[in-house]
Amino acid sequence: MDGTRLTLAARLAKIPIARALSYSDFRLLWIGALLSFSGSWIQKTAQDWVAYSLTNNNEFMLGLVAFCGMAPVSFLAPIMGAYVDIMDRRRLLILLMVVSAIGPAFLGFASLYGWLQYWHIVLVALVSGFVSTLEMPARQSVVRQAVPPEVLPAAIPAQAMTFNFARIFGPALGGLILVRLGAAYAFFINALSFAALITAITLIKADLSPTNREPQPIRDLIQEGFLYTFRHKDLSRLFVMEGITSVFGVFYLSLMAAIAKSMFGLGEAGLGSLFSAVGIGAITGLITIASISHYPLKVKIVKIAMTGVAAGLLLLSVTQSVWLAYVCVAITGACTIMQFNTTNTLFQMIAPARLRGRVLAMHMWAVSGLAPVGVLLFGGVAYGLGVRAALMIGGLVLAVAAAITWVKTTDMRDPAITNDEE
Repeated sequence: MDGTRLTLAARLAKIPIARALSYSDFRLLWIGALLSFSGSWIQKTAQDWVAYSLTNNNEFMLGLVAFCGMAPVSFLAPIMGAYVDIMDRRRLLILLMVVSAIGPAFLGFASLYGWLQYWHIVLVALVSGFVSTLEMPARQSVVRQAVPPEVLPAAIPAQAMTFNFARIFGPALGGLILVRLGAAYAFFINALSFAALITAITLIKADLSPTNREPQPIRDLIQEGFLYTFRHKDLSRLFVMEGITSVFGVFYLSLMAAIAKSMFGLGEAGLGSLFSAVGIGAITGLITIASISHYPLKVKIVKIAMTGVAAGLLLLSVTQSVWLAYVCVAITGACTIMQFNTTNTLFQMIAPARLRGRVLAMHMWAVSGLAPVGVLLFGGVAYGLGVRAALMIGGLVLAVAAAITWVKTTDMRDPAITNDEE
């Protein structure tokens, strides 16, 4: 029996994701994030449906909610990355989680007592966006502290699985709660879910003190992170590639309620199923990149995934079958997470410790900071020309950009991991 257990343990140790989860700090962060993200996806399903209904099925107004949730990152991500490098991340993350819980609780009471309005949803999305400017680079940088450097390429996709596991069952549960109990309870559940991440951050033993203790002006810190990213040839190209995908490839998520309702005649449960299909695709993509994390294929994965996002959008724009639509959004979800997560890994492998918060903030800026441009732009296109036209245009632009990328980045190679001492 002991021999069997040892054999099983040895086999598990060879699985990259299992190896990352064998570290207690990473395991705590993983579980806390999973529970917190589950609440967020439960809320998003209810929130999008309510916002779309309150605006008489206006695609632009629906996109505006997503825009407000992302816009602060567009303006503040590089600045906030500098603050992450000079602040205690444990205290910072706990404070941010407390603030994050206030908005959903407010929406819950407003919905429960019948005075919820569209502008309430916009305001809460805007506050959430401001919180994200600090929370995202702070939480991502904790991953590097929770595992040894050699485990990082597997730990980053494993951590991203929390968001996407939650996206599988969170929206479906959100749709069920919306139908059976009402939107208020979806909001309340999200407010409570932040307690899980607060608990995890409190229990983590890793040193989360400031990584940059040098007394430098904030302006100099911001400029240093910005210039490092754009003067580094590979970082700058990776930034441009994921920025293009952010603008032209992920706006469909903000239009999901319109896709469900206007393109396929689906209700609340159908909307949840579409979101879940994206999550299933994303988990598949993450498992794929985690399982091959020890091979030098990361740059190639980024380019293949970018091409796949374009293909998914183009196919979704023309299909009339709801079942094929599920496949399309799953493909798009898989390829999007493969590109963004692998780029995250490359950013962390390249960046030295003293600049990591700021460099990661630049990555977050490309992913979430530029995405509002696409959300607002294609929300307007969908309102004026239709949802299918918006998907078609975004897919075509991204396909052209992907083709150019294949030609212009033939010299890019996977880097070695940068030690924290460097």
